[in-house]
Amino acid sequence: MKTILIVDGDRARFQILSARLGNGRRALHAPDGKTALVILQNHDIHLCLITHPLPNGDCLNLIKKIHEAYAHIPVILLISGPDADPEWIEKAYSFDYFVYYVLKAPFEEDELARCVNECLKHGGIAWAKTILTHYRKKHPGRSPQQEKREKREKRLAEIRNLIEESPHAWTYGKLASRFGLSRRQIQYDLQTLRQRGVAIQSSQNTRGGLVILPDSPPEET
Repeated sequence: MKTILIVDGDRARFQILSARLGNGRRALHAPDGKTALVILQNHDIHLCLITHPLPNGDCLNLIKKIHEAYAHIPVILLISGPDADPEWIEKAYSFDYFVYYVLKAPFEEDELARCVNECLKHGGIAWAKTILTHYRKKHPGRSPQQEKREKREKRLAEIRNLIEESPHAWTYGKLASRFGLSRRQIQYDLQTLRQRGVAIQSSQNTRGGLVILPDSPPEET
């Protein structure tokens, strides 16, 4: 099941948006940016819908934090108030924020569904590759530290997708062999994913391998 985080100060609008997401998807609600970051740390989120303006916070600041810490998660920006300045929207599309879509109220149900489907389809590894491609075009002279960080983010997204798509098939040893790394590095990568809310653990049944557990039911906010 895909989990979508909706960051919106209006609880009623959250309920309307969540009802439009379709079957096989669940929505978590964050009324502000601070709550959104906590949820991102504790749940495996596949997509963020963020409304502008946000109460008690800068919408772009939250988007930038998500982009820096969770580069594999696509973001759709929903403008619910007066139209934002075109330069502000262009900034949201830039690499520093990398919003995938900007939609303005009133939100057309078909258009919202199309954008959500596109983001869920192209998230994970494909999303990370898209980010790297755009970054290379804009920053041809990256530092070794930046290259290392980007490479690791891409690997983390791929590890998560491999385990999610083939539960029980991957062990620490197989992942180490797959990426040409030590088991210790793979353990460190898995721990990083757990800290980001991906519930990865070794299977307790006879099939063995690694699995991603379902999230716990969200608490009402």
